[in-house]
Amino acid sequence: MGDVKKVVEYLYSKIYEYNMESSGKLELVFFKETVQHILRIFRVLTQPRGNAMLIGVGGSGKQSLSKLSSFIAGCVTSQL
Repeated sequence: MGDVKKVVEYLYSKIYEYNMESSGKLELVFFKETVQHILRIFRVLTQPRGNAMLIGVGGSGKQSLSKLSSFIAGCVTSQL
């Protein structure tokens, strides 16, 4: 994963970009597990025909992490 601080700084910059382009705002705190989940989702989305099923209790951040990961991967259209 390299330097974790650089990864977190990059993710915060991407959240800022996402919030500037979309009507819905993302506010995330990056714990170790959060960063790991974002990287996993990103890795799956960047593979050909990549898809994943995210399982967890409601309110655990599945949708927010998916939105950020897909934005970083370039999967999000301009219709945010």
